[in-house]
Amino acid sequence: MKLLSEIAWIIKNLRGVLYIREITEERLKFISKRFRYRNLGIPPSIDIEQKRPFIKLIYPSEVIEKFVLDFKSLALESIVLASCYVSPIITFLKDYEDLKPFAIDEVKIERELNEKDLRLHLRIADYTVIDFYSWSTNFAYTCLREANIEEMIRERKRRVKQDKRRYWRIESKDGRTFISYLDLATFFSKRPRIKIDEEIKATLAIITAVVI
Repeated sequence: MKLLSEIAWIIKNLRGVLYIREITEERLKFISKRFRYRNLGIPPSIDIEQKRPFIKLIYPSEVIEKFVLDFKSLALESIVLASCYVSPIITFLKDYEDLKPFAIDEVKIERELNEKDLRLHLRIADYTVIDFYSWSTNFAYTCLREANIEEMIRERKRRVKQDKRRYWRIESKDGRTFISYLDLATFFSKRPRIKIDEEIKATLAIITAVVI
């Protein structure tokens, strides 16, 4: 029960899961300034001694922990935990290159956002994950179990394309990536030897990554 209550508290107070490859004082100050009122989750494989606003995440089950560790990928670990904690990923543009192989679509911007616009679209990115969660995990689980891969990929891309309308205020055809839609289900579908059981379903959400 302690594990369940701890995870529930973290989810309630989480702004996002941080994916960071290069940890520097400058980067931590930058993040701390922009997320000082809400927690950022840190995957177990990332070592950050500073406490607020960072909080160390725990795996919701041993099955998921073993599943992640078998891949030996920090990027995959971060996406899995973001899915389990129903939360977007926060990352830097340089570090996003590690997450890009899992992306199925992107929202680009030509101008950098001010603080007001950034806060607004962080909330929107959070809503995207929440609104997708139940459908995306259950639909992917069923399709992967039944080997209905083409329909799964097609439908997930279609719904993501519709969801991108949320970002109409800032989206442009050119520029840099600001929002990325990450999908482990599509990644897993190309690796048929992976066993997807009931507990792994929690890793199959469509996750937004906010590239700051």
